[in-house]
Amino acid sequence: MNETNGTPIAVNNRVYFTTRTDLYCIGLPEAKDECGAYKALPAETKYDPAAKPAALTLFPADATARAGGKIAFTVTAVDANGRPLKADGKAELTLPLPAKTPTGAQPPALKGKVEGMDVVVDAVPPSQQGYVEAKLGDLTAKARVRVAAPVGYKQDFEKVPVGAVPGGWVNTQGKFVIRQLPNDGGVVLAKVNTDSRPPFARANAYITGPNESNYTIQTDVYGTLVRGRMPDIGIVNSRYTLILDGKPDSDDNKRQLRLVSWEARPRVYLGKDFDWQPDTWYTMKLSVEPRGERATVRGKVWKRGDAEPAAWNIEFDDPAGTGSGAAALYGYIADPQITADTPGSDVFYDNVAITPNTKK
Repeated sequence: MNETNGTPIAVNNRVYFTTRTDLYCIGLPEAKDECGAYKALPAETKYDPAAKPAALTLFPADATARAGGKIAFTVTAVDANGRPLKADGKAELTLPLPAKTPTGAQPPALKGKVEGMDVVVDAVPPSQQGYVEAKLGDLTAKARVRVAAPVGYKQDFEKVPVGAVPGGWVNTQGKFVIRQLPNDGGVVLAKVNTDSRPPFARANAYITGPNESNYTIQTDVYGTLVRGRMPDIGIVNSRYTLILDGKPDSDDNKRQLRLVSWEARPRVYLGKDFDWQPDTWYTMKLSVEPRGERATVRGKVWKRGDAEPAAWNIEFDDPAGTGSGAAALYGYIADPQITADTPGSDVFYDNVAITPNTKK
């Protein structure tokens, strides 16, 4: 039995497709290699640089900045075929309100100011997102702007609206959500637990930009037991993930703390017994210190409220270290039974802190 994962190719009265090891051809021996008549494409309209614009382009269409940073935009008028024109007048930039969410909430506009064709984002808040709009006559174009959180960032979620996600975070909408805990338990970030599809059941919420380096991420985490299953909860630093594994080890029936790299190819996979329990808050901490081509990775976990232990649970000197990468929160609810009516385990995060490593 063979399996094909590629796209079939139809040419000269034959169909070709591949498997992992073979190339197959299907066709009729008596078929004639004749091409049908192709209908000519309509002639392209004559290019007139002074023609009336049909649309605007705004570049960059997606931009990432730091708080207090400046983004330079270029507005170009184009004809119906996308060719640049010499348009009369000068485009104006504004910072419009985004559309309302499905719940009716109104997200804020990007906080910053327009200086000609530049946008300077405010230094506060440290992370946000929004739109820049260009207008020329009756034509408009929009660009999306992300202000990524820097190293030296703290988030307790108390000022983020319930039902929303923190501004400037990536891969978070639809997979994580801000919740108010009952009995005045505070505001937390929760992993969405009502969709068993892999892209929603397992996800990283990226906080910083991808080039941050030499930092420590710390957060409080909490998980529950539902239908005999515990979630996986973790934090990410420079492409390393520290995970509280929800599945008990088959040998001693205890849960583990794991340090992994890319899950599709577990080059780094270290485990240590840490029998964490449901309905209990823990604090996780992961530090990555790049040292040339190497990296020292250290992780620890303790019960929230207890004194931080001096020793690290896991220490690893990676000879092929990844010294940079985005800080993120990780969650995986491995329960195929979950639906909107039968949610899986709760996963909560609180008090995120991303700090630069101190020199030793």
